[in-house]
Amino acid sequence: MDILEACGLLTRVQVPAGAFSLVVESPDTGTAFKTYLNLGPKTPVPVGRMQSEQLPSCKDMRFTNIKPEYAEHSLARGLEDGLITGEDARLIREFIAELRAMEGIGLSRANKLTFSLVLWRRFIGPYSKNSILDLQQGIEKLRNAQYRGRPYRQNTVHDYLSHLKRFYRWLIENHRSEISVDRINRIRVPARRRREVFPEDCKKAFQLGKRLGQAGKKAFEDR
Repeated sequence: MDILEACGLLTRVQVPAGAFSLVVESPDTGTAFKTYLNLGPKTPVPVGRMQSEQLPSCKDMRFTNIKPEYAEHSLARGLEDGLITGEDARLIREFIAELRAMEGIGLSRANKLTFSLVLWRRFIGPYSKNSILDLQQGIEKLRNAQYRGRPYRQNTVHDYLSHLKRFYRWLIENHRSEISVDRINRIRVPARRRREVFPEDCKKAFQLGKRLGQAGKKAFEDR
């Protein structure tokens, strides 16, 4: 079986047909590998696709983005831990509800936004009370933050800042923040890196590809 054609941002996996759909996320490196194996004919075909994307951290992300209750669980944990206020939770719920109703964002995107906004409160104060200086200082804290002795990767910072700007534009539009939208628009978001793979990611990808191949073969033989 071809395990991986290359160790890059996007790779392919050859798996025996008859396997089931899988989503595997959050290896120890801080990178998430999403893999989808589809039912097919009885000959092995290259139907698997594996994509790596940077996440805030494996330890902090206590859920994957595929069930509707996960967003509420994240908010509940934030309230329980004192990370967010009741008003923060209410604003986040309103924001997500509007995006789902008006823009049709998917469940995975809604959960990811919720998780990101809860986590942002580690770096800034209550959302409705922050000044532009509070945000600037919080952004600096984010840029200097580390996970397992390593700074957040550029794609992580990109996602966090994009989510923060989007939320604050909504807050301003709904008169929930006194910050001017011009100041929010001036926050610079680093570009996403097309390729961000480290040696340990390659090792993890090969190990994961081998396990997926074995799982797919077993599912095919047991069918």
